[in-house]
Amino acid sequence: PTSEEALAALDIDAFLYRRRAEVKALFKRVAGEDGKVSFRALRDGLATLSSDWNAVSPHLAAFVNPERVFGRVDGVDTADLDGDGLLSYAEFARALRREGARAGVIAACKRRRAQLKVVFYALAGDGGRLSAERLADGIEGVLLEQSEDHWGFSVEEMRSVINRELFRGAGGEFHLEGPDAELTWGEFYARLAALSS
Repeated sequence: PTSEEALAALDIDAFLYRRRAEVKALFKRVAGEDGKVSFRALRDGLATLSSDWNAVSPHLAAFVNPERVFGRVDGVDTADLDGDGLLSYAEFARALRREGARAGVIAACKRRRAQLKVVFYALAGDGGRLSAERLADGIEGVLLEQSEDHWGFSVEEMRSVINRELFRGAGGEFHLEGPDAELTWGEFYARLAALSS
């Protein structure tokens, strides 16, 4: 995949099946002798594969974000299920699937921007500001009423994107302390759009 749109539209399972030999070969390039990859090896390996060898497109290298894969971003679970600080190929593939779902939610929200804006303001009311929890709960209600197929993502996939971390400021702070940090539509959508860049 060479664009954000292509990544969002990519069927990760089909991609991993069709190109399994290539993906495994790239994984093995950055993995240690034990066939597992550390945070640092993944980060440095992706940078090398992207810039030196052009084996990985810059979009794909950004998509496989080691900080997210290893759960170093608040609110994101690590793909390292056995807790050894390393990723096996199976854990790595699972992380790719999760990030693929995340990219799909972001793309669907961008495509349905007008509908998302209506939902946002319906939930925000006169104040025009909304917390992550209220927004996610509201979208969950819409998904249950309209069918997940209409929006193109599930409740679980939506909550992997629209969560408390999206409401953090650039420096990692909340505008308001506590669970009620709120954003306006413009602030929310700018942060959502920035997730894919």
